[in-house]
Amino acid sequence: MWSRFRRLQPVREGIYCALSMGIDSNIYVVSGGDEIMVVDTGLGLATATVMRDMVELGLSPGKVKFIVNTHCHIDHIGGNKDFLSAAPDAKVMVHEADAKFMLRGDLSAIEPTGMLEYGGQRMRVDVMLREGSRISIGDYEFRVLHTPGHTPGCICLYDDEYKILFSGDTVFLDGVGRYDFPYSSYSDLLESLERLAKIEVETLLPGHGYYATRDGSRYIRGNLMWLRELGP
Repeated sequence: MWSRFRRLQPVREGIYCALSMGIDSNIYVVSGGDEIMVVDTGLGLATATVMRDMVELGLSPGKVKFIVNTHCHIDHIGGNKDFLSAAPDAKVMVHEADAKFMLRGDLSAIEPTGMLEYGGQRMRVDVMLREGSRISIGDYEFRVLHTPGHTPGCICLYDDEYKILFSGDTVFLDGVGRYDFPYSSYSDLLESLERLAKIEVETLLPGHGYYATRDGSRYIRGNLMWLRELGP
C-alpha cells in the first residue's frame, strides 16, 4: 500500500511519531504547548488519519506553527498542503538549496523515482533554512545541520541539550539515503555522515523506518562504516 501510517505514538516528552507503513516518510509532531512543529508530511494521501490521531491526543492541527521539510522529495512534502489547510499561517521551512526545486516544481528533483503522480506544481516555501538556523518549540531548540548527499538541501535537526536528531533521509537505523538520484552525491553523503558521527546522539528519528530512543550514535557510526565499504 502506497500510504499507510501506524497510530501516532509518543517518542519522548512532547514528541510523537506517525510511523510510515508505506512509502511515505515518517511524520513527526513536536508539541510546544500552544504551538506545534511538524517534521515532514508524507505523500499527503493519508494525512487525515494522522490529523485525527493528533486531535485524539489533544494536539490541534490548527496550532501547527512550523512545517519543516528535511528535503524536497515528494514523500516528505506531499502532505504540506493538508497541514496548511488546517493551519494557514504555519511556516513551511526547508533548506535554501532544496527550496528552489519546490518553488519551481522541479519534477526530477521532487519525484526522482518516476513511480508517483506529481504534476510538477510549484510548492510553497516560507522560510529558507541554512546551516546553523535555529527553531525553538516548547522546551526544545533545534539547530539546523546541513547534511547534503541524498539531496543538495538535506538537513537534520539537532537539539544539543537533549541529544535528539531528526535525520531525514541522511541516515536511518539500518542504512542511508539513496545517492543515485539526480542532484544526489555519494561524496557529500559520506562527508555528512562523518560529521554526524562526531555528534552525541541519544534519540535518532529518521525519515523512514523505526527510530531509536537510546544510543542513536551507534546506528550512525555503523552506517558510516557500511557506506565507506559500499563506495560510490
